[in-house]
Amino acid sequence: VADNKHDGEVQLRPIERFYHGPYTEHVLKGPARYGILVVFTAVLIVGIVYSAQLAPPEEEEQWLPDDHMYTKIMDWGDNEFMLSTEDPTVLVSVVWGLEGMDISGINFWNPNERGKLKYDTSFNLASVDAQQNLLDTCNSLREYPCDEDGCNNGMLVRHGQVMCFLEGFDDWLVQNYGSAASLPVDDQDLFLSRLLNFSSISYYRQRFPDQMGFVVEDPCESNMCVQDSETGTSYALKFVKIDCNSSFIPPEPAKVTLPVMGVFQDFIDDQNSKSVDSMSGAFHTSEEWTYIITQVAIAENAIQGMGLCFALSFIVILVTTGNAIMALFSVMTIGGIVSTVLGIGCQAIQGWGLGVAESVAAVILIGFSVDYCVHIANAYMESKFKSRLERTQDAMTTMGVSIIAGAMTTLMSGSFLFGAVMSFFNKFGFIICFTIFSSFAWSMFFFPVVCALWGPEDHTGDVAPLISKLHAYAKARFTKESTSDDSTKAKE
Repeated sequence: VADNKHDGEVQLRPIERFYHGPYTEHVLKGPARYGILVVFTAVLIVGIVYSAQLAPPEEEEQWLPDDHMYTKIMDWGDNEFMLSTEDPTVLVSVVWGLEGMDISGINFWNPNERGKLKYDTSFNLASVDAQQNLLDTCNSLREYPCDEDGCNNGMLVRHGQVMCFLEGFDDWLVQNYGSAASLPVDDQDLFLSRLLNFSSISYYRQRFPDQMGFVVEDPCESNMCVQDSETGTSYALKFVKIDCNSSFIPPEPAKVTLPVMGVFQDFIDDQNSKSVDSMSGAFHTSEEWTYIITQVAIAENAIQGMGLCFALSFIVILVTTGNAIMALFSVMTIGGIVSTVLGIGCQAIQGWGLGVAESVAAVILIGFSVDYCVHIANAYMESKFKSRLERTQDAMTTMGVSIIAGAMTTLMSGSFLFGAVMSFFNKFGFIICFTIFSSFAWSMFFFPVVCALWGPEDHTGDVAPLISKLHAYAKARFTKESTSDDSTKAKE
């Protein structure tokens, strides 16, 4: 409270007089406080209901406004023109021989350290059964159905466009060595030698890029090793892959993309179950999958981050106020603010999903949500008054001016984001401003009413006595053990 005195009395500024007088009479004392509790409880329930419906967006995220020229071009291409065989689709690869990356011991802050590639030691394409399995996989992929919304023409692959190096290799064998040399080849060394020669021809390298993973291995240690007759260099066939143009046309949201990925996984599982052991480790991959998986991971991590923030907020408020009841009331208020912003603001009003912008802002808004109520909570605990009503009145009189000033400056700074071109900053501006509005409302009405009705008095809820008892117990236990050890040594 302002300490400029006149005639021995504390002189309050206008906003302080409002909180000390009319606000206390009508909000903290009057029957309106029960109406406030009912209204904010209803808001909390509605916010939780809508927050539970948050999920990755059902439509592809739009980063520019509707009237932007880039957005218009994309809309014209998607809606005004018919599909053609030249429309870009997602290129999906089916890979054998790889197990992933060994990232143990790397520095995650150094982008040049990517780990070590791990090979599948059971992979072996040289057997007759393995060659036939791969050829069957190429044919099956062309004919595999897909009924998901993301697939076109009811097929997983567009017009049978599977780039299968082994089929090209079979044609090359017939052209150069006659029909008797066609696949499958039962001589492993002959198969590997001719496949190495085939992979060195520039035309086939361009037609089947990176599909034959011959790696220099000197000396030869694997059973898939072969020596180049011209250079004498030894190579090992570590992995192979086939590529296909899927019928899936990006960009699409996770709701459409994930089912298509599921169909590809069903195909892979089916093929692995029918293949020999040396060809049963296939998996599918695509650059488009990476974006969708990242989008889903961001949404999941946002939820985990909010849960962690709530726990940390409780601990921080518990430490700063020293009272478990005030920490509980504060976390309840923070939960109401977050559910109001995400559930009512983002989901109900704006109709947004839990996209990249919302996921990033969801964790950040916890900080804005904590700010106001934690100041009131600390002022309540530091008040010299005894009753909960007087302590709440004192806290609001002391901190009301600062909270109003902080809310106004943050709203003004956040409003500038509405002038940005990219929708990410527009969304961020809305979330910041709506968070400040919600935080102000919950901290100015719900939180003080709860404190005035059920706030701690005297030392109720204080953690200091508990800490003192634990400290005394630990000290006594340590002293007892030390005395016992000394007695044992004395007897010896």
